[in-house]
Amino acid sequence: MTGRTWFHAAGILWPRLVEAASKRQTPTYGELSPLVQTNPLSMRYALDPIQVHCLDAGLPPLSSIVIGAVTAVPGPGFIGWPLDDIGTAHELVFAYDWSQVANPYEAFGVMDTPESLAHSLVENPENRE
Repeated sequence: MTGRTWFHAAGILWPRLVEAASKRQTPTYGELSPLVQTNPLSMRYALDPIQVHCLDAGLPPLSSIVIGAVTAVPGPGFIGWPLDDIGTAHELVFAYDWSQVANPYEAFGVMDTPESLAHSLVENPENRE
């Protein structure tokens, strides 16, 4: 994912995860990695901003539904819920009305970081929604 930020990747993944949750699906790292042009092992970096946002906002662990093809559980970078009770996390994610939650990373361009977006908004306040 050279020359891009993982926040941009999280913005791409968010709607796909919301869609999967609404269909009670558990996509694999390998199925999602082409969406953000990375490999399955690097998906943890794209999912980390989503994990952090859900933890900070008190939301069900949306990134928990992304699983390993062999293990059928999230990988070692997932800390949002105990793996021995991942079924409960999935049920919470599936039952949640994600349509009420905006994609927190939608505004991130390919090279944006939280700092660069904040600076841009300070410099160009007319760009605020």
